[in-house]
Amino acid sequence: MLLSGSCQLHVSQATGKIISLQRNNEELLVQAHAHELAAALTDDGRTNFESLDAWGADECFPTIGGSALWNLRDHGHLWASTPSVFYGTPEQCFTGWEKDGSQFKRTISSCAVPQDRRILGAFLTQLHYPSSVGIRLQDGTQRHDLRVASTYASHALFAAEPGDRVEWSLLPKVDELQSALRNSAPFHVLGSRIFAEDGAKIASKFYLRTPATQVFVTSLIRKRMRLRIDVIQDASLPWVGIWWCHNGWGDGRPHSTVGIEPTNTPSDGPVLEFTELASQSLCNPQFLWVISEY
Repeated sequence: MLLSGSCQLHVSQATGKIISLQRNNEELLVQAHAHELAAALTDDGRTNFESLDAWGADECFPTIGGSALWNLRDHGHLWASTPSVFYGTPEQCFTGWEKDGSQFKRTISSCAVPQDRRILGAFLTQLHYPSSVGIRLQDGTQRHDLRVASTYASHALFAAEPGDRVEWSLLPKVDELQSALRNSAPFHVLGSRIFAEDGAKIASKFYLRTPATQVFVTSLIRKRMRLRIDVIQDASLPWVGIWWCHNGWGDGRPHSTVGIEPTNTPSDGPVLEFTELASQSLCNPQFLWVISEY
């Protein structure tokens, strides 16, 4: 368990999934049904991301949408997959996965919060992964002439209620992520939408392009709880996907969530590229979760 201010973040050692984000015992992430918890945290080889998996926060890599032809799992290879390395303290949690020779590393750090601000807690996520990965056919044959350009998305499902608001903004006078907690200037709000205002069923997703030279904030403002959750990202992740679902999953079960998903591409599908055209490099994106009074 990581601690920051009055907030706690819990990571599963079994799968590396972020299973809980709390402030004074109030849960901010969608939670699993109690009878499905064991199955959701088991590495059982399942390939389809189902409603029992739609809770907490996962890392989608190296793709989001799956492909049976190319043996690419829906929502990537990491969810419900046992990490090869896991180490955690109240200040930092390191998780590493390895698949077909490609490594994905994630470090989550607790941040010290200013005493003179209304910030309740903050957590910094830093990632390391290759820009492309190898692929296999359905029969397990390794393809040496093709690679998949790595797609990454943070798949955090924040609990939401009708009447909550999603807002997107720029941070004025802030040019690097680590200085965001010291910023006292008001956000420059670019737009907002009310979540499930009429209570009708919804299930939709849209993307916003983040500026290359400014720090971007996507916020979920919890009306009843008088809290705001800010997902802050810099140019290392140039897009953010916003998924919201109010009882619209299609399985008949209640779902009420806003997913705020920093990502490197506005697409869920795999992108194939020839090895000789691929420029292999290491990607090092980062983003910040900040919980504040509202």
